[in-house]
Amino acid sequence: MIIFRDKWKADAFKVILKKRWINLSKDELTYIGGDSQKLVSILQFDYGYPRKTAQRKVKNFWDSYSNSHV
Repeated sequence: MIIFRDKWKADAFKVILKKRWINLSKDELTYIGGDSQKLVSILQFDYGYPRKTAQRKVKNFWDSYSNSHV
C-alpha cells in the first residue's frame, strides 16, 4: 500500500486529507503520520468501511492527489 510520508510534512497535504475525510481529528492526523495503513484503519473505525473499501478509498485519494500535484 501507498506510504505518503514525504508529503506528510506539508500542512497543505493534511488540509486536503482533512477536506476529504472531515471526521479526521488532529490527534488522528498526528497518529497517521504519513502511514497509509494507519489511515485505512482509522477510516474503518470512523466511517465503518470494510478494509478493502478503506484501502480503495485511500488509493483513489492518493491517485487523485498525485495526478493533480505533478
